[in-house]
Amino acid sequence: MSADGGEETDLTDDLVGTDQYEAQAPAKKEFFAWHRPRKQFVREKQWCLQIGMLLDDAAGLSFDNNTLTYCGLPGSDLLDLRCFHDVICIPRSLKLRFLGFNSAASPKSNEQVELNISLDEISKLEKVDPESEVIRDDIRTVANTESIAWLKMSVFQFRFMR
Repeated sequence: MSADGGEETDLTDDLVGTDQYEAQAPAKKEFFAWHRPRKQFVREKQWCLQIGMLLDDAAGLSFDNNTLTYCGLPGSDLLDLRCFHDVICIPRSLKLRFLGFNSAASPKSNEQVELNISLDEISKLEKVDPESEVIRDDIRTVANTESIAWLKMSVFQFRFMR
């Protein structure tokens, strides 16, 4: 050891990292057909309008816990569910319960991150039922009675679509 501490400095140089943390830049957003304005028009002016008319016609019927149930292909951004929530469920004080299928969001897919963010956002909305979920599976596997999709669909129908 030297009197000036030169050797000690050499031993401790790698204890504190000198690299700076840089957040990874988000991947460039790829837009699909369901992101187009005309699709949003279809959601609001056709689907929600028709759902609203069905709800008006069924005014004398009772809902299971005042809940609108949806089973379908919501996409990674869950735009359909957001629209149903805002346009149908909020004004009518209905809960939204859903079972979605999205095969594109497999664990190795780039869309999984987008889906996870969307699911987190949707789950925090006021009228969304906490038992709602999106299955990372192809809806066609519902035909296979030994698939997880078939099991989930069976439970969904039994519990929520009486």
